[in-house]
Amino acid sequence: MENYNDFDIKQLKIMMKETGKPNSRRLMVELIQRLEAAYCKLDEIHEMLENRDNVSLDNALSELKNPPIRKYPMSKISDELTEAIYLRITTAINEKLSSFDSEGAPGDSSIAMFYHKILESVNIDEHVLFQNKYLNPNGISKWGNHLKFMHPTRYFDSKYNLAVRLGLIESEKLKILEMGCRGGHFTSIANFIGHDAIGLEAPSEFYQDLCNIWNVPFIEGAILDTGELPLLEKAPFDLITGFSITFNKKQGIPWNTNTWDVFISNIKNQWLNDGGRMIIQLSRNSTSDVVWEHLSSISKASDHSKMEIIISN
Repeated sequence: MENYNDFDIKQLKIMMKETGKPNSRRLMVELIQRLEAAYCKLDEIHEMLENRDNVSLDNALSELKNPPIRKYPMSKISDELTEAIYLRITTAINEKLSSFDSEGAPGDSSIAMFYHKILESVNIDEHVLFQNKYLNPNGISKWGNHLKFMHPTRYFDSKYNLAVRLGLIESEKLKILEMGCRGGHFTSIANFIGHDAIGLEAPSEFYQDLCNIWNVPFIEGAILDTGELPLLEKAPFDLITGFSITFNKKQGIPWNTNTWDVFISNIKNQWLNDGGRMIIQLSRNSTSDVVWEHLSSISKASDHSKMEIIISN
């Protein structure tokens, strides 16, 4: 006997189109299961109304409108991350805000205010469509480990901590470029705390969609493996960042010192303001000892424990 839980309505329609068979029985079972789930949720809502539990009621109504997405295994992502990735955005952010309260964090702290802004600015329906687009067998197979950046809070938290470490909370307004912005988490944080930030990412449907979800301004463009840079109309910048960069390879081989010199020279001449700085975090498996020693010698500062270098203009 077939396990009807393995089929959702969209899949059934695709199967009907491919095979020419109606699959009526499967479709009816799926619809009945969804009706039963809806009745259970209505019973919960009735209890919340009696108890006047407004927060839980809002979450329940949101889930009723956008029921939890069917979960598929994501072998390249930990179970903990996967669980959060499948959450509806309102549920995830409200849980995060509740954790601030339980930990004694002030409700008006910058990061708490940022998450309130996310709730206000993100289009919930578009986020649901985004999840449905990528959290399915085809999307998981195609995008694999990249889907970890769909986590609703993990990367905002880490980039906020990075912004604090870089002194951006108290800094005067800076014009910032984030190289390899991926989902635009750092760019989003930087703009929230008052800077003029934009992301740069190689053409990618997934990262474009993710940046659009968070309302992150970004430019599609790629740094060439020769160290040459794309033309950016918004240049020059006061601060350029690149975290866990992957562009520093030529035909799969990490850049040598000559290519790094070309890249850094181009950054200074084309993208960086006088007095500006560039902070890059390297990957250990793509940086030889010779390259690291060279970069450290021409940097304003370097930290081998973090694999970071700071280049000033």
